[in-house]
Amino acid sequence: MYNYILKITVVILAFLVTTTTFAQSTAKKNTKKKTTTTIQKLPPNTKIFYVDAERAKCEGVTTMQCLMVKKQGQKEYELFYDNIEGFNYEAGNTYTIWVREELKTPPIAADESMYKYVYVKTIAKKNISNQNNTTVKDDISKPQSGMNFSKQTTLIINETKTACEGNPDAKCLLIKKDGAKEFEIFYQGIDGFVFEEGYRQTILVNERHIPNPMIKQTKPIYTLVKVISKEKIKDITVGKEKILIINEEKTACEGNPNAKCLLIKEEGAKEFEVFYQGITGFVFEEGVRQTILVNERYVANPMVKQAEPIYTLIKVIRKLKVSDVPYAAPAVPITPLDKKWVLRKMKESDTSSFAIDDDGVWIEFNYAENKFNGKAPCNNFFGGFKTDLISSFKASAPASTKMYCGNMPLENLFFKLLEEANSYALKDEKLSLLKDGKLLMLFE
Repeated sequence: MYNYILKITVVILAFLVTTTTFAQSTAKKNTKKKTTTTIQKLPPNTKIFYVDAERAKCEGVTTMQCLMVKKQGQKEYELFYDNIEGFNYEAGNTYTIWVREELKTPPIAADESMYKYVYVKTIAKKNISNQNNTTVKDDISKPQSGMNFSKQTTLIINETKTACEGNPDAKCLLIKKDGAKEFEIFYQGIDGFVFEEGYRQTILVNERHIPNPMIKQTKPIYTLVKVISKEKIKDITVGKEKILIINEEKTACEGNPNAKCLLIKEEGAKEFEVFYQGITGFVFEEGVRQTILVNERYVANPMVKQAEPIYTLIKVIRKLKVSDVPYAAPAVPITPLDKKWVLRKMKESDTSSFAIDDDGVWIEFNYAENKFNGKAPCNNFFGGFKTDLISSFKASAPASTKMYCGNMPLENLFFKLLEEANSYALKDEKLSLLKDGKLLMLFE
């Protein structure tokens, strides 16, 4: 009996040991299997891309639809201009994918990425087109809020820099967009662009905006795509600085009465003169007299016929509203001629003349400066004259604005007689201009 019990006990113990060993072996196998399925190591040169459910409009050589991608560690989606070889994108789905970056074989164009992107595998794909009962589709009009939006633009970079307004010690680029007439001061940088003094460069840039209400961005971000052309400008001169005073009003330009020209004078000058050019970077303000510092530059190139210098604004020194411009009392007349004379009579021929009743035509002399100015039947005029203050008188051909009116024949006669006069006479507060003793015009 004892031996029988002993045999049963041995059999039970052997069964328990075998069962326990098998359970432990099975548990270890399961543990190993679970561990190997949760660890996914990225292959070399492979990145994780998160692809949004919508494409967005982007500007390349033509208008395109670009993927919106963010890489591991990035917070925002960005436009992705390249192709992912082998990736089958379906709008309405977000993706987490592996992408391998491979260096391209040279030559590589300046506007291309140095990498090509090859799809490896999809880690996750989620359809969001049915969420909130809306249908997701490619946006063909504009980028989504918070996404980057960019386009390509051609810029022409001037061969010289200029002083930056507000910081005369700094130098800014002068640029104009393709088709523009004037260069403008450019206060930003262009990533990747190298300025070369004396070379006018035409470049293609990426102009990028960030339409994100959380980011205050008043200017786009510029990045060089490629240099289209580079032209050496021979014999450029640095120029010199000059102070100009800009009148608070414009006047009609000679030869084009429909255009308006600036009135300027150099510091220290007494009279404003019509200015037929532009001043790069300067903004005229009606009713405001501005004192400005400019760069005056000539292009010393025998192949370029340049009669006038090129002016570029350096800085605005002072602004005065017209009501704040100090009033200058008129100079005390030093000769009987120094006053305003109103035309009353004008000779038409050797046998006829006619009287003028209104005060619309007048002339004013300034003997100290040997200058005159006035108002003819149609236009304002000015010029120079000489006299011995006894009787001799000689006026230069008057210069005038070029507005047309119905009284042009009278104006032409007025200017002709003024230039023909060779003497004058003062009597009874009246001024007579004469030629060889014969009356041409009578003023009072």
